[in-house]
Order: sequence, then structure tokens, then C-alpha cells
Amino acid sequence: MKTELLSPAGSLRNMRYAFAYGADAVYAGPPRYSLRVRNNEFDLAHLATGIEEAHARSRQFYVVSNIAPHNSKVRTFLTYIMNSRDLRAVQHVPRLVSMGVHSLKIEGRTKSHYYVARTAQVYRQAIDDACAGRDFDKSLMDELENLANRGYTEGFYRRHVHDEYQNYQRGHSIPSRQQFVGEIVDADDADDAMMTVEVKNRFELGDTLELMTPTGNTRFQL
Repeated sequence: MKTELLSPAGSLRNMRYAFAYGADAVYAGPPRYSLRVRNNEFDLAHLATGIEEAHARSRQFYVVSNIAPHNSKVRTFLTYIMNSRDLRAVQHVPRLVSMGVHSLKIEGRTKSHYYVARTAQVYRQAIDDACAGRDFDKSLMDELENLANRGYTEGFYRRHVHDEYQNYQRGHSIPSRQQFVGEIVDADDADDAMMTVEVKNRFELGDTLELMTPTGNTRFQL
């Protein structure tokens, strides 16, 4: 059985991007039963929509619950672990696939649809390469480096000194080396197609851009 790629879905939009960029399954939970993501759109109606869309694509939709007691001790503990470094384990995918691991879960239900798409695309390639017997593409680590992060760790995949697990200097993400500058919301079918772009950040003539699509990415100078 091929290793499943399980992506986060903090919204229907994120779910759709996850599937478009290679996820086999997503996970989400209703606000009432979600500890860290109490503000999300997955009420019962949206859960039903998500499950229906997932099954129509022959994908899986996991409904999750992670409620715990809300006392001051628990909140203090969560504040501590939420400042931990981000886990980056893509370099371990070949070994995990060869071990027969059934599912690889990406964290990030509070992340943007761009984050969900990018991570799904990276881990999809890593899994597919491993299953096909191809060598691990080290550039995939750089792709994740381009995302905003709190510093990366390999977690318990290898031994670390204690400081490598936690981010004691910052409680926020390090700005990414790339910026998400726009989303294509419409395009013509003609040869000289015009695209409608919803701008997210500033860009201008002379900038090097990357067009990210489910079928592959293209870099070009504007």
C-alpha cells in the first residue's frame, strides 16, 4: 500500500488546495472539539460538504478532536510547546516509506492555503520519488525553507541537544525568503490568455516570480 499524504484543512478552501496539490487525505475538526483552532469554518454543514467533495475525488476526510481541559496549567504548557521549532521531516520520507509507514501527516490547520499547497506539493514529490525508487531530491528541503517558519528541527527522527527542539528567541515565524504575491482567480482559454490575479503582496517589473500549479512550477522574470 502506498504511503498516504495527509494534509491539514482549516477551511474548505485549504482542503481544495491540498487535494489539487497532491494530498490523499485531509483532516479537520469542528470548532467545539478543536483546542487550538476553535475559530474555523467546519461546522456540521461544512464538514458534510468537505466529506462529500473528498469522496467525490476518491480521497479521505478525517474528522479529528483534540479537546483537553482548559485550566491555567494546560494553557501555560501549550504556550510553551507552541513556541517549539517547526518539524521538517521531508528528508526522512524515503526511510519512512521503505519502513511501510501508512500515513504521513502535515501539521498546519491554522496555516494559509499557500502553505497547504506548497507543503502538499513538496511531500507528494518526496513520497512519489521514494515509491519509484528515485533518490531523494535535496532541493525539496529548500522549498520548505522558503516558507515562513520558527526555525526547523528534525524532532525525534534523530538525537538532538535540547535547544534544537525549542525556539527560545522568538514566539513568531521567521519571514520567508519568498513571498506569496498573488493568486490567479480567473484565466482565458485563448492563446494570448489574460489572467486575473488577486494581489496579496507587492511585486513589480523586473522581479523573479514563480508560477505554482498542480502540474508543476515555472520561474520567470516579470
